[in-house]
Amino acid sequence: LDVFLPSEAVTRQSSADGINPSTVRKALLDGFGNSGVVFQLVGRDGGITADPLAQPTDILFWSWVPIFSDKACKLILELGGSKADFVRCEFASRPGDIFFLHLPIHSFDVVDLTTSQFTMMIPMQPPLPHGIRALGMRNVPDKLPPCFRLAVPGHNQVFGDLVVSGVLRAAWNAALLTGAVFRKVA
Repeated sequence: LDVFLPSEAVTRQSSADGINPSTVRKALLDGFGNSGVVFQLVGRDGGITADPLAQPTDILFWSWVPIFSDKACKLILELGGSKADFVRCEFASRPGDIFFLHLPIHSFDVVDLTTSQFTMMIPMQPPLPHGIRALGMRNVPDKLPPCFRLAVPGHNQVFGDLVVSGVLRAAWNAALLTGAVFRKVA
């Protein structure tokens, strides 16, 4: 299943600053307020599905933004994630099922661009690396959250890839959570 936000205005506002969790958070909260963010699920045929039996996995993506099931979010919090990094949402076809967008308050400027490899550089000022192939890191804090975003050095955006710890990967697999494809980049 894919994810669709039926508000074109909120979608446009959320991408006004590229890949920036703060911009997305502000756009969603301004657009939906206390009523909560409601997404639509898109089926295999490419159309909106209202089928209540269409079961989302424990992680879905709205563009580059991960959406975790309640069970997955609780696991991340148990492993040291911050509740402030999550924004509650739901899907119109599954009222009552709770999900959470992962829009972290802090990102980590730890990428060494000279030793990292990317699939491409997006021509911006400064150029924006995209698609991590190999990740060189520097000045890594002693403690990182179980999932986090890497800050693009010299830019107010983050990399499109969600980074998770080996501990989260193992716990995810042990809990038999679905939807994630892990790959080693460091």
